Amino acid sequence: MSMYILVFLALDKKISTNDLNAATVKHNIPVAYSENIKLVEHKGFLPSKLNSSDSGVTSFADKCSKYSEIVSNKAILSNPNCVAFELSWGSNFREGAVAFYTALALSEEYSAVAFDPQSNIVLDKNQLKLGAKTFANFPQ
Repeated sequence: MSMYILVFLALDKKISTNDLNAATVKHNIPVAYSENIKLVEHKGFLPSKLNSSDSGVTSFADKCSKYSEIVSNKAILSNPNCVAFELSWGSNFREGAVAFYTALALSEEYSAVAFDPQSNIVLDKNQLKLGAKTFANFPQ
């Protein structure tokens, strides 16, 4: 069984993992992504390091309008430049941590909105940090 979180953000430029790496350094987030991957074009496993250990997250981007059925707060989806990133993981807790840290980096750097479709709530930065740390601290 896989789990996922959604991240909605308005993009006026295409961002890559290089931009994401700069954001993780700036905001002291312990994830480093493989270089030169364009996030909007990427579909599949996104390799990374979590605290120097191999990890990653499955990610793909889509139009925000695709999620209008499950997001009750339509204002999140209203920006015409809105891009939705789905960040998913399976039974590997490190991948869950990377998903939450990725959402945190996008929230910190680009004012993205993170959304948990399982509970139908918007996740604030403190919840993203707590989720990431909780997953990172599970025995592997």
